[in-house]
Amino acid sequence: MRVHVIGDGPGAMTAALACARAHIGDVSWYPVGSDTVPPVSELPPNATRVLYALGLKEPLLDNAYAPLSTMLRTTTGYLIANRPLGPFVNDRYGSSHLFIATDVLCALLSRAMADLGIRMQSPGDTDAPGADLVIIATDARSPLRTQITGDSVSEDSPWQFAWARSARNLPLPIDWLGESCYARQLPAGNRTDTLLIVRATPPPERLRELCAGDTELHWARTPLDPGNLTWHQGNHVFIGDAAHPLLPFSPQALALAIEDAWVLVRMLDQHGEAFADAFMEYEHYRRPRARAMQQRAEQIAARCAERHPLARFGDRLKESLGFRLLPEIAMQQDDWQFEYDCVRGFD
Repeated sequence: MRVHVIGDGPGAMTAALACARAHIGDVSWYPVGSDTVPPVSELPPNATRVLYALGLKEPLLDNAYAPLSTMLRTTTGYLIANRPLGPFVNDRYGSSHLFIATDVLCALLSRAMADLGIRMQSPGDTDAPGADLVIIATDARSPLRTQITGDSVSEDSPWQFAWARSARNLPLPIDWLGESCYARQLPAGNRTDTLLIVRATPPPERLRELCAGDTELHWARTPLDPGNLTWHQGNHVFIGDAAHPLLPFSPQALALAIEDAWVLVRMLDQHGEAFADAFMEYEHYRRPRARAMQQRAEQIAARCAERHPLARFGDRLKESLGFRLLPEIAMQQDDWQFEYDCVRGFD
């Protein structure tokens, strides 16, 4: 069986690697270029346990950054919460929470793919005949998706986002929460990449100070999932953002794509070339979790959009006290995201 994996970035590469390791046919990878791949990949425990199962544990731990905590601050500088990572996450969820430059992660995946004989093809050959199975890991607006399914995503989120790069190297990741704005500063080796999310451009001056002052920002919007996107058509199946676009507030977009790849390959392994059955089972298991992640990102967006000062103050005070007084209980709100283990099963 010939398998074509189409898409740029770690999600597509993980799908190709998972197919090859499970001996799901003769795998070729078509790295279609995309400007939606972030410069830093955040790998929470639900993602790292899949990558570890694919043989990448030692390369990841040698090249990624595992901070001891992440801070949540207001844009005025007030520390809302200091969420533990590092050994706390390992003990609680049984896997690591890592940050790694995306180009480094792609290099690790590429090396693992080459060891298994996966061929990288020219992006212009995505229409090459002979594919029995096509896995698409592009974005929701991909013309390829529209061509195959006939549906498309037309409505955008009101939020705009852009990445900025700074030579400063922060010791810890920091989330900055403001009025109709949000920023995530993520360490990536010898630099810091900052994700700016705003309702209007240019961003507030305080957010501009978080990145290099002369950084040219290229703003983009996230498409909103109408809830009825097609996840598969014929011998084509979609994973990651191609199936369920996620607002940029959540760090789980790549993790979802990695989970998708693992579950899809398990279904293909179980059903063989009965693609319809494999795809239906894949969607059955994955759509509810993807929707839950979308709702979580929407909740964070709603917090940032809250205009009433007292409501904003109460929300931030509640989170601040929770992490200062009862951190174990405060962490429970995110357990469902991080403890999910699709390596063992995916009910």
